[in-house]
Amino acid sequence: MTLVHEARVLISICTYNERENIRLLLPAIRQELPQATIMVVDDSSPDGTADVVNEFSRHDDKITLMLRRSKEGLGAAQLAAFRQACASES
Repeated sequence: MTLVHEARVLISICTYNERENIRLLLPAIRQELPQATIMVVDDSSPDGTADVVNEFSRHDDKITLMLRRSKEGLGAAQLAAFRQACASES
């Protein structure tokens, strides 16, 4: 018996004050990888990055936002994304 697993792709993007960049990046990723799940981890950007991500997520259920309460840095954001991805697998 052969088990076939469908490959899944999760892209995590760690942001802080990336409103204009994320507005361009999300559609570009979606065009290249239409089945990928996109998780944006934002460190409470004051420029409205989270608002832009929420706007996209209203129309695409494979785009999610993890909004963190403070600026904790890139490494901590990457770990948070990894932990969330692992938790989603369980």
